[in-house]
Amino acid sequence: MKKAWRLFREQLVQGSDPRGIALTCSTAAMLAIFPMLGVTTALCVLVGVRFKLNQPLMQAVNYLLYPAQILLFPLFIKGGSSLFGSPVSIDPGQAVRDFSSNPTLFMRRFGVAGLEGVVLWLLVAPLLGFVLFRVLNFGLRKIRRR
Repeated sequence: MKKAWRLFREQLVQGSDPRGIALTCSTAAMLAIFPMLGVTTALCVLVGVRFKLNQPLMQAVNYLLYPAQILLFPLFIKGGSSLFGSPVSIDPGQAVRDFSSNPTLFMRRFGVAGLEGVVLWLLVAPLLGFVLFRVLNFGLRKIRRR
């Protein structure tokens, strides 16, 4: 129990300087809009552990941005499909029916579109993360000086 408490406490204070907080928040925001539903928590855990980021803060940002992920999901899918010249029509009702009745058909119809959305995310997310890091780092350093 002591070991678990120590690990939890270390996670709370890890990366608690302005740069660490800015890096954690910008990385979490970048991962939180990943255009595949249900994988952002695992992505945040893996990246957070690998780069020693503040895991509780990272997960909080991830969950706060869940509505943004839902709103951006169709944009990434449509944008990625347009990028590759294979426009796809997204009807959420049809997608749910396809997935429920025939997952193989669902993957044939939307699998490639999902991968194209991920490619677009790979192009957009690093820029978003960089800009967000710079803004947060500047703001947090300014706040710390006061």
